[in-house]
Amino acid sequence: MVPEDAGFQVSPAAGVLFDAYEPGGVYFATVQLQNVGGVMRGLRLLPPASRYFQVSLPRFPGADPTGAGANELAPGMCAEVSVCFTPDTLGDYADAFAVQTQLGRFEVALRGSRPHPRLSLPDELQVSNEW
Repeated sequence: MVPEDAGFQVSPAAGVLFDAYEPGGVYFATVQLQNVGGVMRGLRLLPPASRYFQVSLPRFPGADPTGAGANELAPGMCAEVSVCFTPDTLGDYADAFAVQTQLGRFEVALRGSRPHPRLSLPDELQVSNEW
């Protein structure tokens, strides 16, 4: 969650959710980090801890495509971060990457969670004890 005084707005605000995946697949999503303050702000990413999520270097507007030499955003501008998810089971995954700025640090949630199976039973069951 991003504190109000962080100087940045994250989109999607709730973080990244991968909800349709198969083991062995490779899935991508994009996170935007917008400078909502009134001055230039630098940022640095701290990667997720698990091996199932990876993040790219931030892509700054007008910067070299490799991201070299850029690490500040003008007011109103956005940097983009690519998130890669590589699950090895159908299980649930949770992690985060951190964004460090001059005003502090905040985390962006990363989750992989498929809809869980639902078992439905009638209100009444008739069971026989005969073998």
